[in-house]
Amino acid sequence: MRSQPSSPRIPTLHRALRAEAASSSTCPTDDNLRAGLESMFRPFGGFQPFLSAGYGVQAVKLNVTSNQDQVRLHGSGLDVGLGFDYFTHNRNSIGLGITERFIHYRKPADPRFREGLDSRSTFVGARWNIYF
Repeated sequence: MRSQPSSPRIPTLHRALRAEAASSSTCPTDDNLRAGLESMFRPFGGFQPFLSAGYGVQAVKLNVTSNQDQVRLHGSGLDVGLGFDYFTHNRNSIGLGITERFIHYRKPADPRFREGLDSRSTFVGARWNIYF
């Protein structure tokens, strides 16, 4: 009797919704609000890789010629990322991720701006997760 060849092992996916509200400490005029979906693969030892995708809005205040001459930009866009979490306990983990954000800022009312601005930014971040 012949045995059937084993099929390739496909990692199990778990999904989670994430929300983020942040204000930058290096740029106190930078605020954002984001929401997204995260797909986490089967853990390998204590490590669990993940992929993420989301959408968010952002507001930035720019100094045009001086601190008194500022323009506030509002934008929105997609972001994609990947990373991993390391489980220190079954109820919490620490992780590292990299996210690429694509934001289109609408044209401000200031006449010096002829059109909106497009931005592409890469963020590397550490995270601490607590699971309920």
